[in-house]
Formats: sequence, structure tokens, C-alpha cells
Amino acid sequence: MVSIILPTLGRTEQCKKCIERIYETMKGFLCEVIVITEDKETQKALKGMCTLIEEGGTAVEKWNRGYAESIGSWVLLGADDLWFDMNWYKVFLNSKNKGFVGFNDLANYTGNATHFMMSKDFINQVLDGQFIYPEYKAWYFDLEICHRARKAGRYLYLEDCIVEHRHWNWNKAKKDKTYKLGESRINLDKKLYEKRSKALGTN
Repeated sequence: MVSIILPTLGRTEQCKKCIERIYETMKGFLCEVIVITEDKETQKALKGMCTLIEEGGTAVEKWNRGYAESIGSWVLLGADDLWFDMNWYKVFLNSKNKGFVGFNDLANYTGNATHFMMSKDFINQVLDGQFIYPEYKAWYFDLEICHRARKAGRYLYLEDCIVEHRHWNWNKAKKDKTYKLGESRINLDKKLYEKRSKALGTN
């Protein structure tokens, strides 16, 4: 079973469509969708659709809060601007993975997946039991996770496992308030990543 953890803010209809698409692609398979948001409109719209955690915080705080409630043996780093291909989960099931699977997000792949799934065994064995290291706010943690997975010999990128990232960086969305809020934290996370990666010997 996979737990899909999805923080959101100010994107009620987009988030709802994302969840509907997840269920469409997961028909016949077990999954849970965990949404974390302080947005009252979104909370009201999503009642009964998913496991709903009515809390705020940074993106990383929300992902970690969702992880704490998850019951799946696999956990997916979700977002409300992802669009899942109909066959993504079947591709994953047919893979020879070692607990980490990076998605093809149809963007600019540079050797490290932006979104991925991890088994809880992998998280415990490679990431010190941390879904996302809480020192981060919203950025660069994905690079550290990918580097750790690769260093452990467990990184797997599946080109045919398509989960499109419809981000404004690739002209697939408008730059709304939520994106702007996330960008305000990028410099701090970059400095943190550079410091941590140097210590780990992953840069």
C-alpha cells in the first residue's frame, strides 16, 4: 500500500482534481491520500475525499506531519501540481527497485528526481527514519535524499513512470501566491543543503 502525502495551500480546485486523478490511476490498488492544509475552503471541499490534517506550516513540516499519520509501507512525496499518468503505478510495480523510485516529471531531469516514492524500510535504513530532514523548509531536501539513495546503491529513476510536475518553472502554471511563498525560502534551504552535502561528501 502506498501513502500519498500532499501538502496544499490556496489551490482548492487544483488539489481536488489532483486527488481525483490519483484515485483514477490507482483503481484496483490500495492507497491513501493524506492532505495537510490550513486553508478552510480546501478543508471543506476535501472532506470525505482523503485523510485530512487541518494544520499549517512549511511544506516540509506538512510532509512530515502527513508521514507521521501514514499507514502505507511506501510513501510518495506528493504535491498539488502533479499529474499522474494512467500507468505510473503499474510501471512501479514491475520495477526491480531497492526502496527508492524516482519519477519522470516531464521537466528538466538533471540526474536527481524531484518527486519520488520511498519504502519505509528505505527511510529507516538510509534516511535515519526521517521522511524529510526537518531542517529544510521547502527546497533542496530532494537533492539530499537522492544523493543518499545513490550513495547507498538504491537510487532508481524510472523513465516510464510518469508523474508530470506542472510547475510554473516550466511554463505549466501561473506563478501564484503559494509558489511565491515557497520561493521566499529557497536561499536558506540552498545554504543548508550546501553545508550538509559537503559534510556528507555528496556534492
